[in-house]
Amino acid sequence: MMTIKPTDPLSKIRPIADLYIDELLQTPEKELLEDAKSDTSLTGAGQMAKDAYLSAQKAAGRLRVEAARQALDRERLAGATARPEIDITKARALLKKISANDPSFGKQFTLAARNLEDISEAEILSIVTDLKELGAFPEDSDL
Repeated sequence: MMTIKPTDPLSKIRPIADLYIDELLQTPEKELLEDAKSDTSLTGAGQMAKDAYLSAQKAAGRLRVEAARQALDRERLAGATARPEIDITKARALLKKISANDPSFGKQFTLAARNLEDISEAEILSIVTDLKELGAFPEDSDL
């Protein structure tokens, strides 16, 4: 039985590829750049790469903002549970009263929370507790 050794199919292409590579290496950089500018597939690929980079950069920024927001929410929640207990009904009523007396007060909240109905209990407790700690209410106030 005779064994036939398969030949490398790339062996026929390698000398041609070597010639192209040698020619490319000997071509002046200025000429290569001019050719690249006129090749629309290269400029399109370059723009696609730039767009992909900018998109990834924006996505990474959004992820960092979201991670920071979640960390802040966790911190607020941890702080709210460590602080003295505040009655949520009284706290909500207090914020509505402050908002009614000071129209600019509600503008400090997000658009969704400006009417003070859509604001979470954790946020209400955090705001009232912060105001209390800053001395906005008397120490003996009933909250």
